[in-house]
Amino acid sequence: MEDRLRFLRFPAPILTTCTATILAHWPPGIQQERPYATSHEIKLNGYPWRGYGQEAAQARRLMKALLSTLHSNGWILTLNTDITKTATDKDTLVFRYQSPAPPEHEWCCVAFSRQDRLRFVDAPASLYAELEARLGGSGEEWVKGQGEYAEGIWEFKLVGHPWQATGTTTMRVRELLIVLVEMLEAEGWGVYASIDQKSGAAQGTSGTDTWHCCRVKGWEKGMPVYMR
Repeated sequence: MEDRLRFLRFPAPILTTCTATILAHWPPGIQQERPYATSHEIKLNGYPWRGYGQEAAQARRLMKALLSTLHSNGWILTLNTDITKTATDKDTLVFRYQSPAPPEHEWCCVAFSRQDRLRFVDAPASLYAELEARLGGSGEEWVKGQGEYAEGIWEFKLVGHPWQATGTTTMRVRELLIVLVEMLEAEGWGVYASIDQKSGAAQGTSGTDTWHCCRVKGWEKGMPVYMR
């Protein structure tokens, strides 16, 4: 399904809170709610898990907001896993509850878009400026161009087609990911979840993950980096 969220074994109060989050962060709104087997299903207007362009960006913001809501209420992601072999499958997220809840965090996303785009969603400018500095000082050409893709989204257009790499280029792409993780950690961010939340762009293809990142509010250089 490209328009559903299903919540299994969550208490009613957190379902109410998550519904409010969905309404606040998914402008098309909710079409229907119903029991689905032992879960609570929310059918959204539009197709967030198929989305392209602005709808894809809003779907990432929706997932980011839900992770933040659950986290601030003590529901911590244990794992995300792919347990089906259907062509348009998405991840299942498993949470545990803890009390007290963690301290307040700020959130952003890193998206691996099209064949050659790296997008930062709702990230501070210092984050993608630091990545530019690291890539520029690496001695290799990584970036063809960059700029604001949409409000709150900064895009790097990368050399080649890294998200469809073959042969030895696949190792170069993984080096890029290491640089990205190192940069995030240096700025206090941890990758909280790497989620497959989008159907493949065409038959026989799969969607890339979105990295949902967080850091404790008030973080300063020298403080530890939060990892779940």
